[in-house]
Amino acid sequence: EWKNVDYELISEKDFGGQLKRKDIFKDIIPAITGNATDQLSKARTIYSYIRNNIKSSGFIGIYSENTIKKALDIKSGNTADINFALIAALSAADLDAEAVILSTRANGLVNNLFPVINDFNYVIAKVNIDGKSYLLDASEPLLPFGLLPLHCINGQGRVIPLKKPSYWLDLKASQKQTTRYNLSAELGKDGKLKGTLTSYSFGYAALNKREKILKSSSVNEYVEKLDESMPGISILKHEINNV
Repeated sequence: EWKNVDYELISEKDFGGQLKRKDIFKDIIPAITGNATDQLSKARTIYSYIRNNIKSSGFIGIYSENTIKKALDIKSGNTADINFALIAALSAADLDAEAVILSTRANGLVNNLFPVINDFNYVIAKVNIDGKSYLLDASEPLLPFGLLPLHCINGQGRVIPLKKPSYWLDLKASQKQTTRYNLSAELGKDGKLKGTLTSYSFGYAALNKREKILKSSSVNEYVEKLDESMPGISILKHEINNV
């Protein structure tokens, strides 16, 4: 039964043992949160700190690979190391944080009739603030606070609290993939349009655009490739905000 799985996970040094290591962060939490006073601001600063200070080793799983202390020291770890560190840091700031185990899209859907640990291959963080829950994955450097990578949006995950029974949670995207365009142009006598085209990208569309920009060696190179891909359009000058 799930109560047996809960006990096994919380007792496991590479799962529950890491969630309990909030002592690692107690002394540095004031420096991390800085002037943040409300819970949401504190959660955002802690998320940014973990995301920027521990890079993914490229390995995933629901168990720690290095321990969160070593991951902090060497600034690298698997997804569990990173998100366990996030949960421990949030807990050290007296925030209500929990682990959520899930199965990625490539791994398939979990069997929610019987507890099968091998169905799960990923762990994320869940923080509860003022009656609202935020799902977090600090292993993806370009993800904003509260947005999960698409490979995690897959059926249901199982929340594993330290001191309460586990329960199912629907994995839903907190934002959509949205792009809005605004064109201000004049039609010349030569039949050409000249003006300014502004595009606003939100949610997963913004994430995709950031990834494309950062794959280029520079913003200018990205714009050159964009210009080349549209033979009917010439980009005379450009500006990109919030890369």
